[in-house]
Amino acid sequence: MAHTTRVTHTSMDLLRRLWSGQTTEQDIQEIRESCLVTTATHGTVGFLFGGFMGMFMASMSTNPHALLSTPESNLHTTSAQVKTVFKDLIKGTWSSAKGFGKVATIYSAAECVVEGYRGKHDLGNGLVAGCFTGGFLARAGGPSSALMGCAGFAAFSVAIEAFMGRQSADGHFDNVQ
Repeated sequence: MAHTTRVTHTSMDLLRRLWSGQTTEQDIQEIRESCLVTTATHGTVGFLFGGFMGMFMASMSTNPHALLSTPESNLHTTSAQVKTVFKDLIKGTWSSAKGFGKVATIYSAAECVVEGYRGKHDLGNGLVAGCFTGGFLARAGGPSSALMGCAGFAAFSVAIEAFMGRQSADGHFDNVQ
């Protein structure tokens, strides 16, 4: 509990200095590395990436020629076809963007909390955050689904972290040993 109070007090001091215009480079670095900013940034990037992926996938899945193949189709005009294709495109883009944004936000928040609690920047953070994210996303399917989601997302997270490497404090990516 004392850790939370200290973080809140430090955050309040930081916000006070920011508001008064008396910030230093270290203050700006602390803001950039805060869980709130990191989570919001990753969630936004996930949302945008998901939108691009959704747009690409929706554009590949819509077959305009199939729209005219049904006899009861009222899509004989080009404008009706274009309208239907764009509705499908927007629906697919929005759905994918929300999904990617949700996963990125949950994972980033979990990893930040775990890293803050453990005080380390290593592969274990991704393992725990992946397990939490997978379990949380699969919780509606019951305990066995949550367990499988935990195991699957944790394994995926560790594989990605090991393959991509971790960013060290000096900004370089180091391969995980």
